[in-house]
Amino acid sequence: MRGVSKQEVEIELKKRLETASEKDVQEAVGRVAEVIKKVSESGVLRKELAKVKLLGYALKDYWNGKYREIPYGSIAAIAVAILYILNPVDLIPDVIPVVGQLDDAMVLSLVWKMVSEDVRQYAIWKINSADVAEKVKIERLYKETFGDRCCEVRISENSGKNLD
Repeated sequence: MRGVSKQEVEIELKKRLETASEKDVQEAVGRVAEVIKKVSESGVLRKELAKVKLLGYALKDYWNGKYREIPYGSIAAIAVAILYILNPVDLIPDVIPVVGQLDDAMVLSLVWKMVSEDVRQYAIWKINSADVAEKVKIERLYKETFGDRCCEVRISENSGKNLD
């Protein structure tokens, strides 16, 4: 079994993005918990769990109409990544231990590069608008994902003052 190249994964991702539909987004929203479980149990993908959780939060809040500042192309990319990771028969079938999840990791990495700034802005919004319990979760995910302290970026656009 040969591996796949980054170029092959990019071509597959582009093909899936071109055909992504609202139905795919809806399906991905309904499968967020499933992808989080799969990623948390994967030796290859586990280190990306915080990113996947943030992607899931952003997708759900977009779908539920709570946050519409993310471009639809980013939402479609998130949905494609979730559905790709959950597809057991993709470029490298997931039944092949370790190697079967390498293409999933490449798709996640490529999608993250496309949407990370949109997700960062979403997370800042979520931190500033969430209840205390959810705020703590999002701040932790933000720090794990982006590496900087949330309070350094929680700036009111109107006042320019730190919100802490």
